Amino acid sequence: MGRKRRGITAGLTAGLLGALLAVPVPGVSAGANPGVDASASAVAGVNARKDPVLPRYGTTKIDVRHYALDLTWAPATKRLTGTAKLTIKARQALTSFPLSLHGMSVKGVTTAGQKATFTRSGDRLTIKPHQRITKGTVFTTQISYSGKPKYLFGAEGTSEGWLPTARGAVALGEPVGSMTWFPLNNTPRDKATYLIAVTVPERLTAVSNGRLISNTTSPTGRTWRWKMNKPMAGYLATVAVGDYRRTTMTKQGIRYDSFVAKAASPNKKALKLLPKVIAQQQKWFGPHPFRDAGILVDLPRVRYALETQTRSFFPMFADEMTLVHEVAHQWYGNSVTPATWRDIWLNEGFATYAEWLWTAKHGGPTPAKQLRKHYKTVAWRPAPRGITITTLFSDPVYIRGAMTLQVIRERIGRPAFFKVLRAWAKQNQYGTVSTRDFKALVERISGKQVDDIFRDWLNTPKRPSAKYVK
Repeated sequence: MGRKRRGITAGLTAGLLGALLAVPVPGVSAGANPGVDASASAVAGVNARKDPVLPRYGTTKIDVRHYALDLTWAPATKRLTGTAKLTIKARQALTSFPLSLHGMSVKGVTTAGQKATFTRSGDRLTIKPHQRITKGTVFTTQISYSGKPKYLFGAEGTSEGWLPTARGAVALGEPVGSMTWFPLNNTPRDKATYLIAVTVPERLTAVSNGRLISNTTSPTGRTWRWKMNKPMAGYLATVAVGDYRRTTMTKQGIRYDSFVAKAASPNKKALKLLPKVIAQQQKWFGPHPFRDAGILVDLPRVRYALETQTRSFFPMFADEMTLVHEVAHQWYGNSVTPATWRDIWLNEGFATYAEWLWTAKHGGPTPAKQLRKHYKTVAWRPAPRGITITTLFSDPVYIRGAMTLQVIRERIGRPAFFKVLRAWAKQNQYGTVSTRDFKALVERISGKQVDDIFRDWLNTPKRPSAKYVK
């Protein structure tokens, strides 16, 4: 995620720690969906392995293997109708299990083909199967739902969720906004494959993650079917509906499929630059983790870019450095995903470091010079692993995270450092990780102890000793 996003956190404080403010899509009455409780006092999945930053979201009771979403979006009425079929493995014996769904009306639920009962409390949808499910069982749950999707609103004017545009909508989910348009296990720990079908009026285009596998018309409109065949965290899922210019090509085995709103800048420079950025980053980080790539440009009222999997989102214009940042996330954040939000520096620090590498490659300051510059000016609080929801996207997560990588590089040497970067991407491809995992890899490859670096640069909320930047 580009650093322009950080303004949302202050606005989300009340939303995630108190009552999550649900703002209707413009033109929709605030009284719509009567009975919907916007409180986050009992959202999905409180359990023994709580996320330290967002403890009310996600559950370890289940492992969702696949989401099949069948959506119909009517721009004229701003109404979304959906069926979500989830393939789930029970990680423990189940008499019930929770998912997250915000603001939509649930029509019915089945589990293993049998009608299931359900209850709603805030953003928590608790499903009770018709009979007990034993540990290890793989089963399906189907949820039918509809409504006028709401987005989550930050006090500083930044939003996430189902976001309106002049011709349609864009769904952006970091950290929890995907629950505004489909029910999910709302934690980065639980990654799954996706098949997303979106039916819209024939004049419009529906874009999602992965590869377009069909595009058919019927009396109800045009249906666009997208397949994401590699595991994806729910917050990286997207749907965009609008009037787009489409640009496609295949280069070095990667299928590029980009969509730029006709009302936005044509983004010709970004479209031309994207394959070059990926080619360079493959030299640093190893093979691109996905067979598809592209950009999605539209005009919802947001000020941030987001690394939606395979096809990063940009508002209006994809500038060079933000493009570099979001592309790097396809390795670090999308393919290799922190299991909890506390370790988001493994996303943002790595993507910021990619900016530094790109800048140096094109005649700018080296990462070593960046380290010394920022040592004098960066905000030191909080420590990157001391974040809360109010500081989830703060500068220390990005800048201090990147500085940590440079300090590691100077400790273990350039060859070992780039070996670490490539091994991290390869060994953990499509999985979830922690800071402890990264530290273990650094020490295993380099043969050097780095306890002090991880303590001082990631866990201590003050300026580290100047010994690191001499």
